[in-house]
Amino acid sequence: MSNVEALITGHIDASRDDKERIEKIDDLLHLLNFERRLASLTTEEKVAMMRAGETTLSSALLDRLNKCETDAERDRVIEETARAQYFRQCAWADYLNGTGTMPFVATNKGKEDKSRLYVWDDVLTDFTKGIMFAVAPSIEEARAVLSKKYPNLPDDDLDQQPKELGFSETFAFALWGGS
Repeated sequence: MSNVEALITGHIDASRDDKERIEKIDDLLHLLNFERRLASLTTEEKVAMMRAGETTLSSALLDRLNKCETDAERDRVIEETARAQYFRQCAWADYLNGTGTMPFVATNKGKEDKSRLYVWDDVLTDFTKGIMFAVAPSIEEARAVLSKKYPNLPDDDLDQQPKELGFSETFAFALWGGS
């Protein structure tokens, strides 16, 4: 028996009763699974996890804040950014603790990917504003993918000029529920 096995067995055997023994075993399993999930992360995934906790502002976010015309608008941008960061941190904690799936990590895996993110906001309006987005190499292909998946999209919404973002650019978005 190795020193580690003896230490673990000794810890478990020191239990007062079966209930405490089961709790100790569950705690050890949780710790081992946490460490296993952490050790199995790729370098890209570890970087993404660490960035989820960053508090520095990207140049894109600073530009966005500088373009705000009112304090209310600036507060909204800051709140959206803080919420997105918080939920990214929660997603990583849930994954490592075994209560969630691994958060999405955008990677390029050595390929030159020409895909862009196209975002249409202020569309699909009923009582509230809607949003639609697609990832594709071109705006034409983005519109085609949306049309194929959602054949009843209004043409005038699809015809609007979307925001176009590359995967090297930072981007965060939050959408509150509406009617």
